[in-house]
Amino acid sequence: MEEKWRGPVHHQRTPDTKKGSSQKRITPDKTFYRMSGSQMAGEAVFGVYPVLIALKENRRQCYKLYIKNTLVPAPRPVIDEILDLAAKKDIPIELVDGSVLDTLVEVTPHQGVCLDASKLEYENLPDDVSLLTTEGNPKEPLLWLVLDQVKDPVNFGALLRSSYFLGVDRIVTTKKNSCPLSPIASKASAGVMELFRVNKVDSLLPFIQKCSECGWDVVGTCASVPKVVPCPESRYGPVSDFQLEKNTLLLVGNEGKGLQPELAACCKKMVFISPGREIHPDMDSLNVSVATGIILHSIHSSRQKQIPDANTAENETKE
Repeated sequence: MEEKWRGPVHHQRTPDTKKGSSQKRITPDKTFYRMSGSQMAGEAVFGVYPVLIALKENRRQCYKLYIKNTLVPAPRPVIDEILDLAAKKDIPIELVDGSVLDTLVEVTPHQGVCLDASKLEYENLPDDVSLLTTEGNPKEPLLWLVLDQVKDPVNFGALLRSSYFLGVDRIVTTKKNSCPLSPIASKASAGVMELFRVNKVDSLLPFIQKCSECGWDVVGTCASVPKVVPCPESRYGPVSDFQLEKNTLLLVGNEGKGLQPELAACCKKMVFISPGREIHPDMDSLNVSVATGIILHSIHSSRQKQIPDANTAENETKE
């Protein structure tokens, strides 16, 4: 069974709400009426925060909002906010059974919220990388995360979430052999994919070479020092020893093979996470999103330590 309304949504007090209470309910302008079925015009963005941020950021064309009927009246303020945003944008709102959402989404918990919307696409980087070297805080070097054939949408979404939180300035990948900007990735990112733009290039190797020619540091990631190294062994070291000193590309390989050898050969440094115990030979690495989160946190921490030192040096210069 499905119920639907169109038109603005209003907040009204429920009959049993006491005077002075802030409790509200959502009621439609028009009477509910049954529908025989639902068809998607775009793709199903699902989850509370992916839908909320998608509505706020206006990067997608939105066709219809589906809400599980047991969520109206809204039990959480964030559901109220989603309904209000959809109403203000004149997006049709349809109340449906949970089974309908299960069919629309097909995978992972949807939290009772689904938005029929256009797809997100990767954004192109300009050919002249030097045009982008002045973005962000001019006193701090840039950190771009380069993803080499990361295909799993859950890993991809987790990478976006960690990168956004830990101060990565841009994410770069290739459209071919990489994870698309899918609803599953958006859900795994807790909605970060809806606001944190991902850039694509046709091929990573010439892009990395151009950045290196512009003076960027190219840093790769690995599980440990391999037996056969694609670059001099002296370039390998724990990430805890790494300091971000200039604009840097941090290269992350895919879930199975890691970095492609030709990309690893471009790296001036290769960093790894030192384990906290002797590791079983069959369990010698971390999930790519977990490992990248740890590496980014280490880099973020080192940057935070450098800021007081820089401020002290600046004050001493003024004196």
